[in-house]
Amino acid sequence: MKNFLFIAFIFIQSNLVNAQTYAWTQKSNFGGGTRYAAAGFSINGKGYMGLGITHVGWNYTYYNDFWEYNPATNVWTQKANFPGQARNSSSGFAINQKGYIVLGWAPAQLNDLWEFDPVNNSWAQKTNFGGPARYDAAAFVVGNYAYVGCGYNPYQKDFWQYDPSNDSWTQIADIGGNPRSAAKGFSAGGFGYVVAGGEQFVLYTSDLWRYNPASNLWAQMTGMPGGPRVGPAAFSIGNLGFTGLGCTDIVVYNDFYSYDPIADAWSPVPNYPGLGRIHCVTYTIGNCAYVCAGSDSIYPGGTDRGDLWCLCDVTGVSENNSLNNNISVSANAAHNTLTIKFNKPNEGKAYIQIFSVNGKLINSETSKAANEIEISTVNFSKGNYLIEIFNDRKNKIYSGKISID
Repeated sequence: MKNFLFIAFIFIQSNLVNAQTYAWTQKSNFGGGTRYAAAGFSINGKGYMGLGITHVGWNYTYYNDFWEYNPATNVWTQKANFPGQARNSSSGFAINQKGYIVLGWAPAQLNDLWEFDPVNNSWAQKTNFGGPARYDAAAFVVGNYAYVGCGYNPYQKDFWQYDPSNDSWTQIADIGGNPRSAAKGFSAGGFGYVVAGGEQFVLYTSDLWRYNPASNLWAQMTGMPGGPRVGPAAFSIGNLGFTGLGCTDIVVYNDFYSYDPIADAWSPVPNYPGLGRIHCVTYTIGNCAYVCAGSDSIYPGGTDRGDLWCLCDVTGVSENNSLNNNISVSANAAHNTLTIKFNKPNEGKAYIQIFSVNGKLINSETSKAANEIEISTVNFSKGNYLIEIFNDRKNKIYSGKISID
């Protein structure tokens, strides 16, 4: 009986954890323009990315610029250039308020490690990666350690732990399965995960491997749905992992899935609203993850992109979720209107954006100063919508969800 109750508890808990609602919204394009196979991380509520390449056919331009994204203002600011060799296909991670860029291709395999201090806007070179040079490695962070492995030189399966407290690398157990490149890592529930990747140029995998730092053991978990792929996006929000996008030599994907580590089960989330994408940069800030740039097709074709999309957990977000408690939003089905009330006079202009739950922009309006604004919903389908309101300084002052019946 006790075992039954324990299993039932896990099942119920897992279902509750996985009951979240997620939605995409588009943000300001990357400040450095278009970019493929860049690298990044997040620190103290801001995202950072740079490096990477642009390409026309097989002709590449390599970059060493670096940028900061502030989600509060939706603005990119250029930071100190990366001092190492310009490169693509590096791995990025952050620990203890410092960011790190390691490995890459320039156009040869690299093994150097660089640390970024956002407070001083400065870079410092650290101890080189412990294994052979490579690119397209997978990385994740658990606690105060980073874990980096797999990648191409040629295909690898070794993994290494980085300890920033003494700037040292220690080899850990090899990942299970075959050597792989262009897999992605994320962490959830105190474990590290590596998902998908390429085992040969025409052999792709969708398998998922979990690393337990306490036992130094890998275990194979339920593989991601949607099909094998290389170059996906992966990140975590709360206690869930997420992965999607990527490609084979035939298909470029735009699907996305969440992973529940308690149930070892996947659930679909809204598809990425942009074009299918490979080799994006991802980072997480609070209950939102950001997916930026990448290429929309398979080499040597395709176009490098610079768009930024935000996937947020909007569970429990409802009307009147004002960021300053001075705004309320309500829908009137009888009059086909959406009413926005400012409990204090709205100074200047209000910029209003309404999105479908999959991130598609439905309506965008600019209103002059007013205590109340009405928006017609005659052409809106029934369902849930996300609303964001910005003041005339482009600061977000409201974010919420409304149901239109």
